[in-house]
Amino acid sequence: MRDSVDLPPAVQPKALETSFSIISTREESIADLIALDHNTWADWTDGLNMLRGGGGHVATNETAEFVNALTEIGLKVKLLCAYYLLSKLEISR
Repeated sequence: MRDSVDLPPAVQPKALETSFSIISTREESIADLIALDHNTWADWTDGLNMLRGGGGHVATNETAEFVNALTEIGLKVKLLCAYYLLSKLEISR
């Protein structure tokens, strides 16, 4: 994508703190993204890191709190299901 920028050689675009590129395995840019603010950038990168798998690093406390809350909700749902199944087993005895 750098080759297609129509700027004089002396003027080189600078990467912003809220910008990033998604690079393919062939080291080609698939998408160049610029977030309007740091919070949006953190949301985007947190989401992409989670999609990559391997635990995913989160950049903000807000995202970490969301992940923690969803994990707790998932655990509570599983416990309720187990409780329900155990109560059904006791009733059928």
